[in-house]
Amino acid sequence: MSPEQEEEKVNGVLDIEGRAAGLSRFSEALLGEAEEGVLRRVLVIEDEEQILHTIEEILVEEGFTVSTASDGDTAAAKIDEEEYHVVLLDLVLPGAMGLDLLKRIKARDPVAAVVIITGHANYENAVAAIRGGASDFLSKPFTLDELEIAVAAALERRKLAVRALAAEAQREASNLHFFLTMQTLIATLEARDPYTRRHSQNVALFSVVTGRQLGLSEAEIGSVYVGGILHDIGKVGTRDDILLKPGRLTEQEYRIIQQHPVIGMRILQPSRFPAEVTEMVLHHHERLDGSGYPDHLGGSDLHLAARICALADVFDAMRSPRHYRPAYELQVVISQLRQEGATLYGRDVSEAFLEAVENPESAELQRAMQPHKRNSDLVGQR
Repeated sequence: MSPEQEEEKVNGVLDIEGRAAGLSRFSEALLGEAEEGVLRRVLVIEDEEQILHTIEEILVEEGFTVSTASDGDTAAAKIDEEEYHVVLLDLVLPGAMGLDLLKRIKARDPVAAVVIITGHANYENAVAAIRGGASDFLSKPFTLDELEIAVAAALERRKLAVRALAAEAQREASNLHFFLTMQTLIATLEARDPYTRRHSQNVALFSVVTGRQLGLSEAEIGSVYVGGILHDIGKVGTRDDILLKPGRLTEQEYRIIQQHPVIGMRILQPSRFPAEVTEMVLHHHERLDGSGYPDHLGGSDLHLAARICALADVFDAMRSPRHYRPAYELQVVISQLRQEGATLYGRDVSEAFLEAVENPESAELQRAMQPHKRNSDLVGQR
C-alpha cells in the first residue's frame, strides 16, 4: 500500500457518513428480502440427471425459480454469477468436491441456506458439512416429504439469519450516526480550548497507525479509530472553569476532571460500540503499573486498545503547549517513551508506536506529529 493510499485509509478509516447511509439501505434491503414470497431462488447441484430433474420439477411446481448444475465447473460458475436463497448440493460431483463448493457458496453469501444431499452419508461428511455452514443433511434415497421439509426449514433458517443480519446492520448504522453527532460535539469542545485543537483526530490517527504496526484486523482498526475520536467525550460534562482554566489545576479540580472517562462511558452506554471503543473511552488514563485512573487497573486487566489510546493521548498532549510550558520537542518525547513506555503501556504498544512515528509514511501522520499551535495563534483566529 502506498503512503497516499495509507493516508486516505487512515483519514477517517472509512467514509463514516456514507457507510451509515449504506448500512441503513442494506438493512432495509435485507428486511425486504425476508418478507414472505421473496426467498424463491434455488440452485440444485446434483450429478445424477434423473434426481436433478425430479427435484427441479417438484420445486418449480412449488413456485421456486430453479437453476441446475450437474458438475463442479457449472456449479462454480452459477455460484459466482448469482446469489441463491437455497442450494441443494451433492457432496460428490465430477470436477469438484461438494465441500469445496459449500465454502464457495458461503463466501459469496454467508446466510445462504445449503442442504447437503448425498449417497455417501457418514459421520465425517455430516460434521464437515455442518461446520461449513450447511442447514441440513439428506441421504439418498429421500422422500418427497423429506425434501420439502428440508427446503422449508432451510428457508426459515435463512429468514432468521437475514433478520438478525439486518438488525445488526441497523444497530451499526445507529452507532455511526451517534458517532457523527459525538464527533461534532468533540470538535466544538476542542475549538473552545486553545490547547486541544485536533487532539482527538490526532489520537485517533496515532492509534490507527499503532494498531497497524501491531497487526490488528481491519475491524479492530476501525474500532480504535472511533475510540480515538471519542476518548475524551466525557469532558462535555466537565465545568468550563476547570476545563478551560489558564493554569495548573488544584487537587480538587484534578479529581473532578478525572471523572471524564466515567462520564464518557455513561454517554456511550445507550449505543453498542465494540469493546475496543468503550475500553479506550473508560481507560485511556490507566497505566500498566496501576498508577492511572479511574479504576487503577494494571497488567492483564488493561485492554490492548486502552494501552494504545493511552500512549497516543500522552504523546499528543506532550506535543501541545500549555500556559505553564511550551510543547516538548519531538526527540524529548521519544526519549521519555523509550525510558517509560514499556512499563506504562507495554513493550508491544511502545515499540509499535515508536516505529510508526519515527518512520512516518503519510503526510497526515507527519502533520499530526508537529507541535500544536494554540487556536489563538492561527491566522484569522480571534
